[in-house]
Order: sequence, then structure tokens, then C-alpha cells
Amino acid sequence: MYTDLKDEELYQIYMDGDSGALEELLARYREELILFLLGYVKNYDDAEDIMMDAFVVIISRKNRFDSKSSFKTWIYGVARNLAKVHIRKTLIYGISLNEEDESSVPDNDTQDSIVLQEEKQKIYDALNQLPMQYREVLYLVFFADMNNKEVSKALRKNEKQVYNMLFRAKQKLKEILSVDTDDISSLM
Repeated sequence: MYTDLKDEELYQIYMDGDSGALEELLARYREELILFLLGYVKNYDDAEDIMMDAFVVIISRKNRFDSKSSFKTWIYGVARNLAKVHIRKTLIYGISLNEEDESSVPDNDTQDSIVLQEEKQKIYDALNQLPMQYREVLYLVFFADMNNKEVSKALRKNEKQVYNMLFRAKQKLKEILSVDTDDISSLM
């Protein structure tokens, strides 16, 4: 029913009182937001909680979305801000962010999925070696499929800064993975 609608249209339908539209938005963004947030909090359960908190924010602040940016840019910006708040709170209370609960990350048993999971883990490990700003821009471009303009709005940077960060991030990732820069796009 909602699959042909844009995110902004779904959000408007939700604002008009149809909760099914919100469920569709949640289905569209759940997994990719969790992966994005894992780059910040390093814990699947925390990332999932923050993703849900981001949706709570958009539910409780209906009037804050403006059509100057896309819904995708908005939800990623909200999630990013919530992750930063979570990190600050975690640091204040002295809880280590490097302790990852591996039992909370879903696993698959088939051999093909294990190989794919190992490749993803290699990329994930390489991404974790990058500075946060590089990780963010690579994730938003390659995994969230945003263009430079959308990334600039989500990160509150200008497009030139995003272009430069993306270039530097690819160079750094190339060094870590020991591959050609052109091959990075195919890995992600």
C-alpha cells in the first residue's frame, strides 16, 4: 500500500493520522539506522535503542520536519545527535564503549552467509579504524545511499567539506584495506 510513496509523503500521511505510514518508515530505515549507529556506540542493543529513540523524536516533534531537506537526512541527523548524547552520558558514567556484546549481534548458520559476514566484518573493522567524520561520510554515501547534498545537511557541513571528507576517507580506507580507491565502492 505504501511502497510506492516517498518518505516525505509517508511522513505527511502519518501526520494526518495514519500510523501505518510510520510503520512503513520504520521498516524502511530500521536496519540501516542500526548499522549507522553501530559505528558510534559499538553495541547492537544500544544502536537499536537509539534507532527507536530517533523515531520517538520524530513522533513527538511532528512540526520540526521541514521540506528543505529529505526525511532521510532528517532521521539520520536525529539519530546522529542521539548517538552523541548517548556517548557523552556513557563517558560521564564511566562505562566503556569498547565492550561489545557479541551475543546481541544476529548470526547466520549457512556457509555462504558466514563468508559474507566475514567480508562485512573486515570492512566494518576497517571502518572502525577511521576517524568518526570519515566513518560517517562513508556510511552515509555507500550504505545509506545519500548524495553529497543530503550528507552535507545530515552532517551540517557544506558540500565541499563533504566532498573533501569523502575523498580523504576513501584514501584512508584504501590504505587500511590495501586496495585501489575504485575498488572501495564495490566492497560496500
